[in-house]
Amino acid sequence: MTLLTDRAHDLNGSLKGLVREGLLGCVFSMLCVLFFFRNVRSTLLIAVTLPISLLATTAILKSMGVTLNILTVSGLIVAMGRIVDDAIVILDNMYRRVQENKGKPILNVFASSVVEMLPAIFASTATTVAVYVPIALVGGIIGASYAGFAWSVVIALLVSFFVAMLVIPAFAFMGFREPNAKAVTLEPIMKPLLQSALTHKKTVISISLILFVVAALFASQLPFSLLPSTASGQVAIKVELPKGTPLSEVDKEVKNVEDVLQNNAKVASYSATFGSSFTPQADDVLMSRSYSACFFH
Repeated sequence: MTLLTDRAHDLNGSLKGLVREGLLGCVFSMLCVLFFFRNVRSTLLIAVTLPISLLATTAILKSMGVTLNILTVSGLIVAMGRIVDDAIVILDNMYRRVQENKGKPILNVFASSVVEMLPAIFASTATTVAVYVPIALVGGIIGASYAGFAWSVVIALLVSFFVAMLVIPAFAFMGFREPNAKAVTLEPIMKPLLQSALTHKKTVISISLILFVVAALFASQLPFSLLPSTASGQVAIKVELPKGTPLSEVDKEVKNVEDVLQNNAKVASYSATFGSSFTPQADDVLMSRSYSACFFH
């Protein structure tokens, strides 16, 4: 017996690639945080939120009976950006309030800064969750395929919300020291641009409308498909004969295709299966035979 198709190698490679890209995303996000905050302790505080949120999410997914696969891992990678965002917003607001309220108790300043950002972060998390929950609850093939992806994003966002609200302030308060290095700010660059945009409102609105129309035109021309095509090294050949063709004639055509495949040096293996190209009826006979060939270059 010869093994014709083994998808385990491709799936494991794809899963390892996702994990690798996710780890690289974590590293690059931490480098960005270190560049803007100029503080190693702040960077480590934000880095702690990733494993806490992701591990808690995987634990909840396991209790729900959802396995780790390409889609669920993709959902976790998608949610990583929001996990870091919530922590950055909370930490930045706490440090900013400390600078504005020097001499006041740190605990009270931290508490007020977290409460100040609570409505905004909750609204942002709730709107994103509202987008993904319908995908998790939809039925059919879409629900079966993407429910794990949607649940992983939803759970990761909810967990990150509580981590940003509770864990980050607690860790920041433990052994707090006022940072010496001044954080990088883009206000000197962005403030003139914003003032210019507010001054020329009609121009900004016109450009936005033009970009919207152009984007809508390009989006309408995108092709639709259930799943993207992949280069798997396999080619499917389907032979269809007229209705009523005797099985002997079908077998003869099948052998002709097999001879062509057998004489092709690029074909490592092939298989043939009988099947009907239409919905079976009471008087249906098998009229077609399909082939798949694996090409290895």
